[in-house]
Amino acid sequence: MKESLIVLAGAILVILGVSKTVRFEASSRVLQVGLVRGRHEMPVDDFVFGEIIQENGFAELILVGLRAEGRHWINRNVAGYGAVELYVTGFTPALTAFLLEWRALDLDTPLYLMHYDNNSGDYVAQRW
Repeated sequence: MKESLIVLAGAILVILGVSKTVRFEASSRVLQVGLVRGRHEMPVDDFVFGEIIQENGFAELILVGLRAEGRHWINRNVAGYGAVELYVTGFTPALTAFLLEWRALDLDTPLYLMHYDNNSGDYVAQRW
């Protein structure tokens, strides 16, 4: 809501011909998302990858499919958030593909990998 009001105020100033610098603050909203749906119980409702199906074989999946799907998800979902908390699972090829795409896109948004701690039952954040 705050971001929308700032954008609206800036647009009104432009329409009225008022020359004023409007400062845009980075969003403080945090996007919490799981890596792969159905692999483990996680405190999130949304996931980067749905069910992972190896239609064209494992090599095709890890070299092309997961990276493309990860990039597509990042491009559709990350804008407007101040940080992303990614709840990771044990499927290493999915995490690797996502991280390769995150790095390739060179985003300013902080990414935190959320790892499950068996001892405490909580998640521990690791900054990427």
